[in-house]
Amino acid sequence: MNTFSAFMNQFVCLSEENRMVMESKLRTKQYVKGELMLLQGNICDKIIFIVKGRSRSYYTDFTGKTFTWYFHFNDHHSRFENFFAIDYQSFLTQTPSKLNVEALTDIEAIVIDYKEAIPLTSLHVDFEKQSKLVTEQAYIATHNRSLSLLTLSASQRYEQLLAEEPYLLHKFASHYIASYLGVTPQSLSRIKGDI
Repeated sequence: MNTFSAFMNQFVCLSEENRMVMESKLRTKQYVKGELMLLQGNICDKIIFIVKGRSRSYYTDFTGKTFTWYFHFNDHHSRFENFFAIDYQSFLTQTPSKLNVEALTDIEAIVIDYKEAIPLTSLHVDFEKQSKLVTEQAYIATHNRSLSLLTLSASQRYEQLLAEEPYLLHKFASHYIASYLGVTPQSLSRIKGDI
């Protein structure tokens, strides 16, 4: 069983036959450090499950300023949103992405294309259940992320990061952490000093 199958089994345990059907649709892909795995304006046509390495999804606003949306990695710290390097909205609607996904290190990934993933859900009820549960988790993660950006001050967002995701400080450069919190690197230094 590959790491993607093991992850998906947490949602719905597939029969051996269904697992083999799913795995027949998967492929491995390598990305090199600095490569854009998804480019803003393109349609997200694949699910990228991180096996090794680190990446980030980010958007660029109308002034040209970039903001980190999520960090993507696969280790014992990973939450649901860290495993997948994807723009769910673009993938589900097949409309242009608002996000870029950048490989911050060399990446090893398991990939399934849209044209392979979508038909799986009609093949067997277990695939449909998995898809539903993954979509729910993606919605919850996005909802929580949006709410923290809209309702918390910069200091509160940093305190939340310290309480819930302190390991990010050791995995990613401080300018990426600052953009994840929606502040400048200088503001992040001040916040750290105050706390």
